[in-house]
Amino acid sequence: MIDTNESYQIIQLQDGRSLAYAEYGDPIGKPLFFFHGGNDSRLEAALLHETAQQMGVRVIAPDRPGYGRSSFQPNRTFLDWPDDVAQLADTLSISQFAVAGHSGGGPHAAAVTYAMPERLTGVALISSAAPPGSSNKGMHPMFRMVNFFMGRSANLHRRLTQQTADQVLNTPDKFFKQWGMMSKADGSLFQTRPDVTEMITAEMGEALRQGIDAILQEHPLYKRPWGFALADINLPVHVWHGQADPQAAPAWSAYLVTHLPQAIPHFVPDEGHFSVLVNHQAEIFEALP
Repeated sequence: MIDTNESYQIIQLQDGRSLAYAEYGDPIGKPLFFFHGGNDSRLEAALLHETAQQMGVRVIAPDRPGYGRSSFQPNRTFLDWPDDVAQLADTLSISQFAVAGHSGGGPHAAAVTYAMPERLTGVALISSAAPPGSSNKGMHPMFRMVNFFMGRSANLHRRLTQQTADQVLNTPDKFFKQWGMMSKADGSLFQTRPDVTEMITAEMGEALRQGIDAILQEHPLYKRPWGFALADINLPVHVWHGQADPQAAPAWSAYLVTHLPQAIPHFVPDEGHFSVLVNHQAEIFEALP
């Protein structure tokens, strides 16, 4: 069953949950499933629309459980996600596809790669989180503090997450100004591309449609064992990272490159967390068959 709306569609999963998704780019192009960041939603993929349209890429962007319009899934793990993606692909009659994950979407793309390599044509991890054991070198102290409290103080983690949510929803100009002070590359992007700032404001606001519970559930997953070993992923994986990213430590992607058997690194100087995705999306698409 597919329920169609202007900015999203919904399928009903086998366990009764709803999974929402949006499509961008070329509707008859090469299929790419894009997995949003940990504070983001399906609407993040709007950043890719024009380039995907020009390059013949069909971008399918689902909301993860509890984000946007997808049903919350208690006690979920990274390895629950591949089954949701498989059901969505089957519903859309897509047998082969590429996957890309930005930020917190990176571990989810890795989980899909581990669970169903036979269905994938290409993999990209962009500004991705890394498993426990990776270094936080290069991370801004503010993000380092949030990262520290993810799995140590549930109350403080909730307070910090709610403060961020309130800023996104009520004072986005202040939110982007503060982010820009922490990241020169992203700050420049926000100042010169108001369209990008508008899209990020909208997609982060949509992530909060059901509140912050999905974010609070997902963040600690990054710092626990992921449920699979990077060494068991035996496909080529393109790893993109801005070397001036203060949120996702560049050392995380260095860890991924070291531990993925067929990693292909793309370390970009002077790019930040969102700027590497916005400014290098054409190269990312080109690298995915």
